[in-house]
Amino acid sequence: MRIGVYDSGIGGLTTLSRLILSFPDCDYLYFADNDLFPFGQKNSELLKKNLLQKIKVIKKETDLIVVGCYTASSLVGDSIKDVYTLKPYIDKNTLLIATPNTINNVKPDCMTGNTPDLAGIIQYCYTANKECSAIDDYLYQTLGCYYGVDTVSLGCTHYNFVKDKIQNLLCPKRIVDGNDELIYKLAFAVKPSESRGKVSFSFSGEEQTAIYAELLKRLINKKI
Repeated sequence: MRIGVYDSGIGGLTTLSRLILSFPDCDYLYFADNDLFPFGQKNSELLKKNLLQKIKVIKKETDLIVVGCYTASSLVGDSIKDVYTLKPYIDKNTLLIATPNTINNVKPDCMTGNTPDLAGIIQYCYTANKECSAIDDYLYQTLGCYYGVDTVSLGCTHYNFVKDKIQNLLCPKRIVDGNDELIYKLAFAVKPSESRGKVSFSFSGEEQTAIYAELLKRLINKKI
């Protein structure tokens, strides 16, 4: 069985790593729609139209698709057969950290940390393999006021890369995301096969296979 994973950039690699660890007998196609990155503040109608077009392309090469992006997921929900989306964890004690588009589309009944530029900073730092103080500075400026919050919900897959930094800054009791629920749903859809975990990459913009493959390797070893 071959599973397609769609995201704007490197964020969906954190979902892909979980899929590989949970379903090692599947092959994977990772589609990075980096020509349109970032999604967080772009026109929602444009993003939805683009997503539906890309899903048609990916479907031709896969058995099912995972949308490893909360912004894109919030645009289509569970409306498309064999396309599985991410949903942020939300309850009254939660701080949802997300992009403007995700917050506007989900309309969560909880605290929200609007972080329009965080995904872009993370994308730059990790693809350039740099330790950027800009991440720490931005987190402090946008989220420092939420110190001691009970639960932090990560509403962008890019944010998994800086989970430790968020933990150190806010000291919440727990940090959660939508990957656990996604894995649970997929357990009923993924079928045993003779696949061996082969991963292929495709890009709408600049080809960055070597960078993405190295980041994926690190994530799997870290078991994020």
